[in-house]
Amino acid sequence: MSKKKGVSLVYVIIVMVLATIFAASISVLTRANTMQAKVQKDNRDAYYLARSGIELMYENLKINNLMQGFVNHNTVSGGSFSHKFSDIPGSVVDVKATAVQVVGSDNKIVTITSKAKLNGVSEDEKLELRFELVIKNDAGNKIIDTIRDFRWSR
Repeated sequence: MSKKKGVSLVYVIIVMVLATIFAASISVLTRANTMQAKVQKDNRDAYYLARSGIELMYENLKINNLMQGFVNHNTVSGGSFSHKFSDIPGSVVDVKATAVQVVGSDNKIVTITSKAKLNGVSEDEKLELRFELVIKNDAGNKIIDTIRDFRWSR
């Protein structure tokens, strides 16, 4: 009988070791999945922060009639800013608007670039919005006729 009791103890130890290895494996996998979910959330938040920066700049250009400045220049006063969103701690968005002349016309391609950074770490997202300002001559004055061809890119 004493031989059987000793074998039972060995089986119990083996089962306990296997259960411990299994529990440790589950713990490691859970931690890795949690970290991956945080990185995905930070990347998503950075994307939407960058997009918000572009939308803020576009509205600023429209509301303050700054787009007209692109008719004669490639940059405008108020064409760049840095913004911290108070409801998202550690977030900073840097936004800049520039324009280039379309070859063979008075039209300009305006590019708004936005870069968002979260928590001062490397989760950053860079987005661009490009659109064309169609410029026409109105009694010798160049004015914006239409805005067209909006394109988002990363």
